[in-house]
Amino acid sequence: MWLPVILAGLVALSACSTTQGSVGSSPTKESFTASILSADQVRAQYGQNYLVDPFLSQGGSFLGASNDFIVVRIALASPSGGEFSLESASAVDAKGNTFAGYLSALRLENLAAEASSADIGGASTLQAKIQWYYLLSEDFQVKPGRHSYLVILAGRHPLPDGLTAHIVAVFDGTVKVFDLPIPDAD
Repeated sequence: MWLPVILAGLVALSACSTTQGSVGSSPTKESFTASILSADQVRAQYGQNYLVDPFLSQGGSFLGASNDFIVVRIALASPSGGEFSLESASAVDAKGNTFAGYLSALRLENLAAEASSADIGGASTLQAKIQWYYLLSEDFQVKPGRHSYLVILAGRHPLPDGLTAHIVAVFDGTVKVFDLPIPDAD
């Protein structure tokens, strides 16, 4: 009887955590990077399937079609903190055609709730992982330290080979454009 209440409380506390995305000691200089995580890396770090890992493709329906997820890790390090803004995030081909776009935290939470609708404990686990690891807002103040956030680009399955993740973000006044080759599906 109390388990759902306790789990909901833990999720609420994790949502209010001031260390969301925090990873390690205080940096001495600023850095700002982005990298693509393979499905194996995502499984190893967050769970083996979409019932326990909200960052894996569900293989279910997303706007009426199956979807593929491309998981991007954004890492920020700053001794003094600063403003962060995700300006755009998409997967494009060589001609500039978009095949996958940024999946907001709210849409990811809705997909996770749909995937675990019969399992209240599973839904709480998925929500907690999203609150802790995912980029919850496109614009926010970063506290001093090292932080890592996940961003998902979602597109219709199957995504074509030869795509590039095009990420434009601003951290403490510095604009960075990341063009990351997306590994072809096996």
